[in-house]
Amino acid sequence: GGIDEEGDGDDGEGTQDVASVEAYKRQVIEQSAELVRSLCELVYERYAKLLRTRKDTHAKLPLTEFVKVNKMVIEFVRDVQHLSAAPGHTLTAEVQAHAKAFMDANFEDSCRKLEACVELEQWKQVEVPAEFQEIVDELTRNQVPRLQESDLMRLREQDAAAEQPAAAKDLLVAGSGYKVVGSGLLLLTVVAHCLQCVASMQSVASQVSHMLPSLLKRFHTKAYQQVLKGGAMRLESAGLRSINAKHIALSSQSLGLVLALLPHLKAVLSAYLPDGQRRLLKEMDHATSDYEEHTQQLFSKLVTILEDRRLACMKNIKEVLAPMDAKRQPEPSANIKTVVKDLTSMYKQLQPLLTRSQLHIVFNQILDTFDAGLLASYRTVDAAPAYSRQCVVQDVHYIRKEVAKLHLSLPQGCCPELVAFAQSLPLA
Repeated sequence: GGIDEEGDGDDGEGTQDVASVEAYKRQVIEQSAELVRSLCELVYERYAKLLRTRKDTHAKLPLTEFVKVNKMVIEFVRDVQHLSAAPGHTLTAEVQAHAKAFMDANFEDSCRKLEACVELEQWKQVEVPAEFQEIVDELTRNQVPRLQESDLMRLREQDAAAEQPAAAKDLLVAGSGYKVVGSGLLLLTVVAHCLQCVASMQSVASQVSHMLPSLLKRFHTKAYQQVLKGGAMRLESAGLRSINAKHIALSSQSLGLVLALLPHLKAVLSAYLPDGQRRLLKEMDHATSDYEEHTQQLFSKLVTILEDRRLACMKNIKEVLAPMDAKRQPEPSANIKTVVKDLTSMYKQLQPLLTRSQLHIVFNQILDTFDAGLLASYRTVDAAPAYSRQCVVQDVHYIRKEVAKLHLSLPQGCCPELVAFAQSLPLA
């Protein structure tokens, strides 16, 4: 019995020894883990401090170089996390701050260059290097343009007015050809670069979803000031002598190209945004509304140019159509011939520049305005003399015949109210 008790005592002491060893091991492991964790946190802080001192330098790096730095830090955090449970919030936060600073610096630089380019824009059509069609083709497939960053920068810096090898006359989007100006091509390179940033660093997607609409707004706001407000006529700006129909048409083409691409830009951004941030895409919808309104204002300006000329031409129509010589035969007046000449001249200027759809929209609006304006002018004519009535009919027939030669899509026909008025006049 004594031996058994002694054996039990040995077992108790052995168990205590094992427990003590296990406790000591746990203590060593915990202390070691805490030491490693503290060391890792210190490394994170030191690395973050180093990055902070390099933030301005890194913000000026090319995208490819910045992405290398970014990935290197992220991989470092991942490797350290294998050694310790230290999450590395300090360093990951600094990486995010770096990415934001990089995007901010690029955005401000791009905006400065774009606004300076629009400020000096001559609103002349330029040829389109083949790379731009590649960019547009990829965007219309809802893909990020794959053009090398170095090529993008080369396109951004080159003189758009210089003759380019293998250049096209316009950019094709969904079968419609858009004529472009130098600042429009620059805008396209900036947009492509923004999307490449998102594809390379998905963490900046929400930032770019604010930047892209802001960039587009700056472009159209500056274009509005230069063309519709006449800013391009200032000597310190583009120094244009006047703002003519061609300038207005090319401005509308620049906006039309962006409008055609906006749904695709939105789709590309959407692919990189988390579901909870998709609401940010509403800013792209605001950009669409702004561009549509601006385009309509440009079209209205074209209408106003012709309407002002029409008013000047028709101000004495009452006297011109009054019978003066009994032997004189009724014929189209010089007034309506001048109105039609101005109309066809405008058509010849715009037809090579606008898309077919835009051309129809503009001339439908012009002829709607002419319908009301000409009707008001001819109502002032004394319709009592048969000669005057016949002259009105001759004028209306003349404008219908000449407009028909333009092959426009006019759902209501040419000046339906004016035609109805002429048809109501007795010829005898």
